[in-house]
Amino acid sequence: MSAMTTGRLMVDSSASTGAVLARPGPTVEVAGGSHVANWRTWTIDLPPGHYAVRVSAGGQLPADLVATVHPGQVTTIYYQARDTGQLRHNPKVVLPDRLRLFLLMVGSVVVMLLLSGVIISIVD
Repeated sequence: MSAMTTGRLMVDSSASTGAVLARPGPTVEVAGGSHVANWRTWTIDLPPGHYAVRVSAGGQLPADLVATVHPGQVTTIYYQARDTGQLRHNPKVVLPDRLRLFLLMVGSVVVMLLLSGVIISIVD
């Protein structure tokens, strides 16, 4: 097939974190084929069309998605193996645990200050 009549499906698993990264890369099933990918990005050349894509890794339940491949273009889908496998058309923002804890603490302080102001205004 010529480059003009094919497209590329890219599976981006770079947002995956934790112990799952110690296991072999995810398995991508598309167009009747099975491909063992790596934990960053993986591309598969395909003719234009709609494809049912299934990605699984490390004993997690498989994640399914329909992706459309266009001629001469790269269609990127995003796989995240964290607690469960998730497959999306748009990347998911994953905050590090320390940053999430910090934001939770800041939010708690703000709520306490607001409640303190309300209590003070009621008492006065």
